[in-house]
Amino acid sequence: MAAKRQNDKKRKRQIHQAHAKNPSTSSAADKNPRKAGAAKIAKSKVQKRSLSTKKVQKAGKVKLPRAKREVEPQVANYTPEPPDSYNHAIIKNLLAQRSGDESFVSSEAIMFSKLIMYLSMPASEQYRSGFRLGKLYYSQAVSSRPKWYEDSIPELAKFFQKLGYAAKYGISRHGSPTITLKSNSSIKLGFNVHSFEAGIISGFLSSARNSYMAMHESECACNGAEECVFEPGQKDESIINKNTLMRNFAKHLATSHIKKREHGDFSWIYNAIILSTVKHVRGPIPEMRLLGEYANKEFGFDESNSGNPVRMISEIMRSVSASSNSEYDKSAIKFTFDPLNSDSRYMDSLEKFASGLTNGAAKISINLSNTGLSYDLVISFGAKLLKLKNK
Repeated sequence: MAAKRQNDKKRKRQIHQAHAKNPSTSSAADKNPRKAGAAKIAKSKVQKRSLSTKKVQKAGKVKLPRAKREVEPQVANYTPEPPDSYNHAIIKNLLAQRSGDESFVSSEAIMFSKLIMYLSMPASEQYRSGFRLGKLYYSQAVSSRPKWYEDSIPELAKFFQKLGYAAKYGISRHGSPTITLKSNSSIKLGFNVHSFEAGIISGFLSSARNSYMAMHESECACNGAEECVFEPGQKDESIINKNTLMRNFAKHLATSHIKKREHGDFSWIYNAIILSTVKHVRGPIPEMRLLGEYANKEFGFDESNSGNPVRMISEIMRSVSASSNSEYDKSAIKFTFDPLNSDSRYMDSLEKFASGLTNGAAKISINLSNTGLSYDLVISFGAKLLKLKNK
């Protein structure tokens, strides 16, 4: 320690003598060796920065800061718009519905409307539409918030039961709620197709918990499972090949041997709810004619067909349409629709499907009903089909 002090004194004496001879050579850094080292480091950084700037200027390039990548907002951050009067009317009709007053449509009609939805918007948008509807239903159906959000789940099960599902709820081994939906008949399509329903469950439970709760369909009756199972968590949606989806639906129409039933599988309100999601989408859906052409190939409506094509076409159209009534004539069939299931885009899709199904051998027209609140779809069979009918 004593030697170090002597060296420091010697160094200070040398600096003082040098300053006395030439005052301009002295600086604050000379008086403190640590400051001298820091000054050298700062000077080297400035030199490096100036050199890099000169290189960029010589090359004639200017470095710009990298733009921040815009990240699409996740569903968790999605805030639905205020519900409109149309959705309020649907929920009001559903809550006021009594047992025995329901009007039913077939599972094929529901899937036809879901195809319109899939051809109009991606699965993520379907989820958001369902999320909005689930929040709306909770606000209308649950008068007072229960202490535990699980106590409101039976009301969610009632919602799906009114739509036509056999709905059950339970608690998984991880302590999270699960919803199970099962229908009387399922259509094998090879994909999970209930993103909209997962959104409804998510919106309802998020309102009950007062915090966001993501839901996804882990098993689907349309994809080989016995029933549709919805569990908490966010899962990447599998890419659905729309062409394959339409082909599989056309095969179902050809192999299901559609028969007249006492009533359909689902409530007509379910079909109206699905159609409400695409009301804001504009423009026709040309793929619906392709769906009709696929069905035509599966049935084989030509001169070699031994069946009655007029009867088969009539049964198919009765099955896929959510009509409230149908009138059959010798050369035409007329479908009548209620106002909530009489959207112009829906009618246009039915018209294109019928055109592809008959392969241009029938005249299809959409007329305003006598009440002026809905549409009628009229299929006038051509001479070729009527000739096959008489064989």
